[in-house]
Amino acid sequence: MTEGLDDGDILIQKSLSLEGSLEKIFERMIKNDYDMIVNILKGSYKRKKQKGKPTIFKRRKPEQSELKDINFSKKYLYDFIRMLAVPYPNAFVKIGKRKIIFKSAKFDGKKLMFNGEIV
Repeated sequence: MTEGLDDGDILIQKSLSLEGSLEKIFERMIKNDYDMIVNILKGSYKRKKQKGKPTIFKRRKPEQSELKDINFSKKYLYDFIRMLAVPYPNAFVKIGKRKIIFKSAKFDGKKLMFNGEIV
């Protein structure tokens, strides 16, 4: 144990693909975490000191999920929408008194498709 938040030794690191939906990323995270926990419990790890300065992120606010402009590339919009799926405040765009809330997105390299709701 250490005094600071997240400043102890690194026991295990694993790569994680950020491809696909947030749900698929979380599924891969769970599998990675399980595998790492099993290895820690077995004692199959090598401690190494952390390097560099810590990065601190503030909690995301719902208003940060607003797309104030949709004149971005389809790839950018796809990434914005897919990374703001449940459990995060979903991406949205305001049109007059209404909002289009984006629940999920798919991008085939040409066409951006999404599921959402108008509130």
